[in-house]
Amino acid sequence: MGEFGRTPRINKNAGRDHYAKAWTTVLAGGGVKGGRIIGETDKEGAEVVGVATICEMLGINYSRDHKIKPDGQPIARVDEKAKPVTALLR
Repeated sequence: MGEFGRTPRINKNAGRDHYAKAWTTVLAGGGVKGGRIIGETDKEGAEVVGVATICEMLGINYSRDHKIKPDGQPIARVDEKAKPVTALLR
């Protein structure tokens, strides 16, 4: 796993730049059933659609806001409509 993926569009130099909004990872062990591709981005590959699965696996309450800004402003851990991909957990 890396901290970034690659841009969904080719840049002016015929390459791709770092892109932190959507990337891939490999999960193994811990009860994860292998051999599958789980997850989804929008049709452009630019935005992740639902990221609650990892939170569910780790026992994190993904529906609760988490205050991390110095001013105390709550920031949602995942999109409010996100649901875990339960097929991954079986």
